Parts: sequence; C-alpha cells; structure tokens
Amino acid sequence: MYSILALSLIGLNTIFQLSLPPALAQRTQSRGESSECTVALQNARSKMEKGTKVKVVEMRKFDIRQREYTDYPKNRPFGYGFKLSGSEVESTMNSIEFLKSISTDVTKNCKTVSMVTFNQDKTHWVTTYGLIDENTVRGFKCVAPDSSTKITWGYVICI
Repeated sequence: MYSILALSLIGLNTIFQLSLPPALAQRTQSRGESSECTVALQNARSKMEKGTKVKVVEMRKFDIRQREYTDYPKNRPFGYGFKLSGSEVESTMNSIEFLKSISTDVTKNCKTVSMVTFNQDKTHWVTTYGLIDENTVRGFKCVAPDSSTKITWGYVICI
C-alpha cells in the first residue's frame, strides 16, 4: 500500500518537473524543492511575465543565515530572489498587493522559505517581503542606514 502511494507521488513529481521549462525544473530539482514549491515558483514567474513586458532574468535561492538577520523564522532559513527586467518592471515593483500575493504563495508552498525579494535588474531597487508570523506575509519596512542599530526581521535598510 505504502509503496504504491510512494510510486504515485514520485510519478506526480516527475509530471510536475516535466511540465516546467527545462532550466527551471532542473534548478528547483537540484535545490531539493518539493513539487509544491516548484509549482509555486513557476506560477510566480508566469504571473510576472504573462501579458506584461516583464522578464524574470534570474531566480535564485539564498540563505538568510548569511545575512544580518538573527531573528528570522528559524525553521525557514531560506529566501528566493527574483531579478526583473523589461519596460513594465516599474509598475510591477510598485504593485504592493501583487508582489505580496506572489510572496505569500511562495512562502506557503516552500516550507523552508521566509523571505522573497524582487529586484529591478541593473539597479539597487529591491522590494522585500517576508513571513512575519506563521500565516502573515508583509512588505519589509525601510529604515535609514545607521551603524549603531541592528537590523531586525521585518525591516530592511534603504538608501
């Protein structure tokens, strides 16, 4: 019984992986992502690109433990960053609810992810969203750079 269920799940995962563009399927599979996470990442890319003049030129997973935060959700030490280009990136970057929706979907389906960033390619414009409690994702608030203040979860230094 369990072996049939396991084989069925492996088969479903293979179907999901085969339905993705080869580069994305390979990257997410090599990162050890669940099929739900892989689908959420593909959906994020599709939502940003479909019917717009926006291209996701890079999607990368990063380790939050390598950053300044010490109070991040400990059971979710990773984030995903989307680098965007195209003539409609500015309107996408200013769409707070749209980016929050994508971030919520990614954190909901990627069980080790607590942060999602969006960056306009070849600029320093980055918008950050993160998991504030078990069910709430919100945009991080900007604080001015100050060497005496330690940055805490939910805030990002803005210049």
